[in-house]
Amino acid sequence: MQTNETVEQTCWFIVLDRASVELAYTSYVVNIVLNCLFSPPTILLNILVILAIYQTPSLHSASNILICSLSFSDLLIGLVTQPFYVAYKFSEISGKFEEFCNAGVQIVALVSSYFLAGTSFYTLTVMSLDRCLALHLGLRYRLIVTQCRVVRLVVILWVFAVFTGFLQL
Repeated sequence: MQTNETVEQTCWFIVLDRASVELAYTSYVVNIVLNCLFSPPTILLNILVILAIYQTPSLHSASNILICSLSFSDLLIGLVTQPFYVAYKFSEISGKFEEFCNAGVQIVALVSSYFLAGTSFYTLTVMSLDRCLALHLGLRYRLIVTQCRVVRLVVILWVFAVFTGFLQL
């Protein structure tokens, strides 16, 4: 690991403390390896879930729209957030923080993680409420919770997640 003359480097609102990186070097390397290992299965398995729901007409239900939304946000985590997060952590341990900052790696990693983690969290919350409504409403559930209403709610969730993700800036 290379050491830098400066104790701290700044990239927009992100401050790199070289001493902290040196202390956590092993955990950063483990984190990079695990994200590299889990990104391809995340992508592949979420694509399979989305395709299964899309291609099977009997799975076109309000609840499965939520599952599809969750799979899509997790797919984007595997495609965008995990690779950029690996590059971000690599920039910290390799001493190339400024070069990666100029390429926007840190900003994309952080904003996409806030946005997509928020989307997953909001979707899981709505899925829990959906199951609660299914139990509480019984036979009236299909009349109240329609596919059109769930699609509108999913769009609202994604817009809200984008808004809260960019609030982190």
